[in-house]
Amino acid sequence: MTRVIALGDIHGQMAVFDRLHHIQQAYPDALTVFIGDYIDGHVQGFDVLQAVRAESLAQPDQTVVLRGNHEQIMLDYLADPEAKTWLFNGGSDTMAYAIDQKFGHAEADDHNRQRLLASYAGLLTWVDTLPLDYAIGKLRFVHAGYDLSVSNPVSLTSEEMKLWAREDYWYGKQDEVFAHNPMPATIITGHTPTGYIEGRYDGDVHPAKVMNFTQHPVYTVQYPGEFARLFIDGGNHGGADNVSGNIVVLDSESGQLIEKFEDPK
Repeated sequence: MTRVIALGDIHGQMAVFDRLHHIQQAYPDALTVFIGDYIDGHVQGFDVLQAVRAESLAQPDQTVVLRGNHEQIMLDYLADPEAKTWLFNGGSDTMAYAIDQKFGHAEADDHNRQRLLASYAGLLTWVDTLPLDYAIGKLRFVHAGYDLSVSNPVSLTSEEMKLWAREDYWYGKQDEVFAHNPMPATIITGHTPTGYIEGRYDGDVHPAKVMNFTQHPVYTVQYPGEFARLFIDGGNHGGADNVSGNIVVLDSESGQLIEKFEDPK
């Protein structure tokens, strides 16, 4: 029986590692899967990237690291200075903090970009190699979601959707009606703080979910007879110091959630 620890959307919040290491001690043989978005929100994004990479190097057989949309837009900007989406989504502050830590002061974005490329080359090369999804047993991990309308969501979903999906993954053919899970596995995603997700079930088999902009606990969508879809983004991107995000422990053989660790309500 393989236990899997999953977390993502750390967004520069180094405090999450205290929680993670406590859970890893409780499950010493577990695989840890990081599902993307290590940077932006809090400014310590490169500290988080280095910490995640260190985990991967120290325990390569027990660590999987996926790429999120924030890593992708960072890579896009570093490859092309005109691709500035990253800068407007927390990247400018993330980059300035990383450069200030390295050199004692930061400058304009264009200059910081060159210094980032030169001084973090090995780390950035590693980020560029990170996969978009991962499967083990009856578990599927992806940063944002899959296209559940196609015959093989894992292979036929576009890279863009795996990184950016929101409503097109949450819902089926009807607006704000949660999609069924056609896959023979539980799907674990992040990308959107769970409080921002709203919707109702097809046939009203469970109560509807309403938005809550201040609380972001683990949220499960599951129809009778189907595997669950777990949404685990705990809201770190908002930058609040008292938010560390969600971590879940799962059983890969059954696809079931074993335990969840959330911020106090």
